Amino acid sequence: MTHGKTSFTPGTPLPDHWFHILLALADDNRHGLGIIQEVTAQTDGHIQIWPGMLYLALKRMTDDGLVAETEPPVGFVVGVVADVREGGLAEQPKAAIYISRAQWPHSDIHIIVRTSRATSEMMKLVRASVADLDGALPVIDVRSADDIVAAGARPQQLTGSVIGAFAVSGLVLAAIGLYGLISYSVAQRRQELGVRAAIGARPRDLI
Repeated sequence: MTHGKTSFTPGTPLPDHWFHILLALADDNRHGLGIIQEVTAQTDGHIQIWPGMLYLALKRMTDDGLVAETEPPVGFVVGVVADVREGGLAEQPKAAIYISRAQWPHSDIHIIVRTSRATSEMMKLVRASVADLDGALPVIDVRSADDIVAAGARPQQLTGSVIGAFAVSGLVLAAIGLYGLISYSVAQRRQELGVRAAIGARPRDLI
């Protein structure tokens, strides 16, 4: 979408979200989610635009001549999902879109099943369902969400374990050093302590 010739009456106040949509379109030809994210960034999240709200506003602005289509749309946004850390828990979310398999056929399919059943039981049901559709289709890499999260957190856990091992090693070395220092000090004063014990010093006075 870009600006075009307008029949909108000058001086007419614009709704807040219209104004920020126009700002989002001022420097780039954005579409759908790009407009929503730009408006959110402009307003620090104070103005939230939902897909239905966006496309209604764009239709009204197009009718009023405030914006115009630059090229035919290649698709329609049917929903917006939350950010996903696909590469791991430590990775920042990246821009992504989900496309219908009918529009973009691919050789593999990822299926997400939400269930309250035990993982092992659900895995058997998924495999059986796929086999009913096509017995030649392989089902691989079946994992629960807990397994995926655990795998993503494994590098941090390994780092924590290594740091913990070094910390324990340092504590042991410090204890050995302290023991050696005390032993050396007692050995150096053995004669003095023996004399003091012989003249009647109590054990607690020798410490």
